Amino acid sequence: MKYRILGKTGYEVSAVSMGCWGIGGQWGPVDEKQAVSTINAAFDA
Repeated sequence: MKYRILGKTGYEVSAVSMGCWGIGGQWGPVDEKQAVSTINAAFDA
């Protein structure tokens, strides 16, 4: 995995991430099985 320094903070973070805000249900109902499957696929990538 590649890492980068985050701005001027000095924090080292992964270059790629997965945003999960939409999985929280803010845009409407969420299919839990599909959400879990998506997260598992991201971990496996």
